[in-house]
Amino acid sequence: MGWIFLWLALALATQLWLCFRVARSSIALAIATFFLGSIAAVYTLFKHRGDPETSVTAPFLANLAFSVLLVASSWQLVKASMLEQAAQDQLAAAAEVAEAPPAPLAPLAAADTAAQSATPLDPVDAFSAELRNVGIAHTVTRLPATTKLPGGVVDAAQIDALASTIGASAPAGAELSVTLFRCDSVPACRSVAGNYMQQSSTRARVLQNGATLLVIPVAGSGEFDVLSASLASAFRKLPR
Repeated sequence: MGWIFLWLALALATQLWLCFRVARSSIALAIATFFLGSIAAVYTLFKHRGDPETSVTAPFLANLAFSVLLVASSWQLVKASMLEQAAQDQLAAAAEVAEAPPAPLAPLAAADTAAQSATPLDPVDAFSAELRNVGIAHTVTRLPATTKLPGGVVDAAQIDALASTIGASAPAGAELSVTLFRCDSVPACRSVAGNYMQQSSTRARVLQNGATLLVIPVAGSGEFDVLSASLASAFRKLPR
């Protein structure tokens, strides 16, 4: 945000400088330059180029450069705001799905029910299996019990996925490291996700699936976009 104000101040200063220079040859064009910027000074730029008294080359180029920087910085700010809003909408949608009442299940045999309750599905193993199904080479590192986890998180693992396995345009051997959290409840997971969203210094994509949470770092260069999308798709296929 600070850069935008700097470019704005410099663009305005050079525009006033340009207006004064244009006024030496045409008052009307100077007034137009005040409102339209360097666009209105194009005629003067070529008409009086090389004339020390009426040339506007220096202020014209300076104003054009700072105007371009102002527009570029403003677009980056708008783009970041749009990405943040999209992530918040995604989080809200996941929360709505989590709050929806579960669909009625067909009656199960008592033996099957007991077996499922005795061996609950591990989300880390399930996610790793889904990645293998879609052909993504990866390694799983479970965080030790001594690791300080966010409140409400009972287990966590780091998954390092190899970008080249899905044809991503990344350097050879490049890996994208994501973190999978298992929470003790759906509201706890939602709270952890909210904390990630509020940390402006943390550029990450946060996905919630019931009581599990996947945090995908956002690469500034965009070289991991395909891999990031594949990891998110595999995560969404996990049972709730």
